[in-house]
Amino acid sequence: MRAGDSVLSLACGAGEELPLWAEAFGAATVMGLERAPALAAQARQRGEAAQASCDIEVHCADASRLAQLIGGRFDRIVCVDALYHLGARAPLLRAARTRLFAGGAFAFTDLVLDGGKHGAGEGAALRRAALRVGAGLTGIAAAELRSTEDGLALLRDAGFDQVQVQRLDEAVLDGFCSFAQRQARRIGLAARLSAGWRRVALTAALVRAGRAAGLGYALYSGRVKAAPEETEETEEREEGEEGEEREERNGPREAHSTEIARRASPALLAAKKGGFGASRGRPGMRSGEPSVPSTTPPAASSTA
Repeated sequence: MRAGDSVLSLACGAGEELPLWAEAFGAATVMGLERAPALAAQARQRGEAAQASCDIEVHCADASRLAQLIGGRFDRIVCVDALYHLGARAPLLRAARTRLFAGGAFAFTDLVLDGGKHGAGEGAALRRAALRVGAGLTGIAAAELRSTEDGLALLRDAGFDQVQVQRLDEAVLDGFCSFAQRQARRIGLAARLSAGWRRVALTAALVRAGRAAGLGYALYSGRVKAAPEETEETEEREEGEEGEEREERNGPREAHSTEIARRASPALLAAKKGGFGASRGRPGMRSGEPSVPSTTPPAASSTA
């Protein structure tokens, strides 16, 4: 990702990541889509409080309807720890491809399934059954769990180039289970009986069962191939801006950016290492397209 990029975050939740794109990476515009009204309201409030270098715009809308909702294009589209809640992957990847500039990129994390780890016999059948039940309980379509090889093939079929994948099983899945185990020892009985903690404990139990059945976690990325003349223009611009960007990135913001990156999830840190490209203007929601009503008053909403 480069300073000046326009960024769209799909299913941004409460918006924890949104200020990161502006503060740590210098994004010029940041837009988030989140279908849950309460979470979208939190994301707006977080964006307003961040005092980032650019406006952070949040729409309460279903990211799985990306092609219908969004007009214009972006330099980067991201989906952090949410794609497995957005239904069928293939149409969403194709829609993301149409909302990126040439040279743009889509980076996302997703659950994956290593079929070879199922093994054979009664034990393997039970593990597969447990995985299907766990997926259903959490609203995840078990049929959309696939190997990383198949995931890369989906990206290519959607028209992406330079597709890559990085496994984050231990850092994310095993790390979450370890966190839940440590917290369970630290909190009191009342906290363990709360609805919030029960969700955490259930998720950790499902993840552990899923891991035994081959469940994994991966960071994917793919680019939209740039036209030859656009590549030359980009290279010339990069050479002319190199000194200016170095000064900007290594200036007073450096310490703050480092601290944000240090606190970011392993998936976000991995995404930072991927490198990305150039700004072209400000996209937005299609006029006349319905979206889920906001729970915040118009005066408090950045999208009013």
